[in-house]
Order: sequence, then C-alpha cells, then structure tokens
Amino acid sequence: MKISPLNEQLGALVTDIDITKALPIAEKQKLQLALTEHSLLLFRGETLSAQQQINFSRTFGELEVFPWHPSQIKGAPEIFRLANDPNKGYENVGMYWHSDGTFREKSTPISIFHLIEVPEHGGDTWFSHLRKTWLSLPENVKEKIHQLKTVHSNNVIHPLVNKHPVTGHEHIYINVGLTAG
Repeated sequence: MKISPLNEQLGALVTDIDITKALPIAEKQKLQLALTEHSLLLFRGETLSAQQQINFSRTFGELEVFPWHPSQIKGAPEIFRLANDPNKGYENVGMYWHSDGTFREKSTPISIFHLIEVPEHGGDTWFSHLRKTWLSLPENVKEKIHQLKTVHSNNVIHPLVNKHPVTGHEHIYINVGLTAG
C-alpha cells in the first residue's frame, strides 16, 4: 500500500491496495492512521458492490444506519444514496458547506463516498479542513464562538467547536442547512 499526500493542506491518495477484499489488520491500522494524519483519503478506480463498500467502510469503525427510502439499496441500510434522479437516491442533499450527521446525538466521525456516476462537467464534491479553518480564525473570534452550541430542529445540540475523537484537536462542526439556532 502506498499513501501519497495530495497537498500540504488536506488529503492523501491511497494506491496499491485492493479494497474489494478483506484487509489484514496491519493494513486497516495503516489506513486508520493515514485518515487521522491526512483527514481525507482518496481511492481511485475502485468499483465496489454494496457489501464490499460496507465491509471496507467498517475498517474505520461502526457504521450508521439510515432510514429506509425507496431508492436505497435493499439490505444495505448503511449506505445513503445521493443522486440527481429520485429513483437512484436522495436529491439535493448537502448543497452547501456542512459537516455530516450533525442532526444525530452521536457525531458522525467519518463520511465515505463511493462515486458511481460522475458527470463530465460539474458535480464536484469539495472538502474543507475544519481544523485548519478553526486554527485560521483570529483569537478574538475563537474566544467569541468557543462556547457556542448548535441546536437542530430535532433538539440535538452539539458544540460549534468540537474535538476530534482520536487526536483531541478542535475543529468547527456545523451544518448550516440543519442548524436551527
């Protein structure tokens, strides 16, 4: 397995690994460490069945289960499908900067995307390093927002400045589309 940083800010490309098959513990641990270090891992050219996606995703911990929807894959509630076609998945989800799973009591620690159809133009998925966002804020702004909480319409409350579960590093944790106050 080879892990190559994409740039100095965020992400690494992972090559020379077959994520369609069960991975040895040492490779799983290396991926977990790489995710902690780079915050984003990219695997190119892999096509996974639903079960392979679920199996690989478990490398990073317990999976969330999503409510049934007619477009979801039968028997795979761990996969949340997004699409431009309502027959293939939820439409118009996350069309703004956000952290995933902020509406849940337990923060979503990681999101895994498996792209099936990619348009020739548009459809980009952008990522932001919310630890670096936090670190880039002026001290007076940090002081003002450090104790703030976000409240969702389902009354789930999270700190606006959350801590990474492994490193303890602070980062911004918000979903402006789902935050009521």
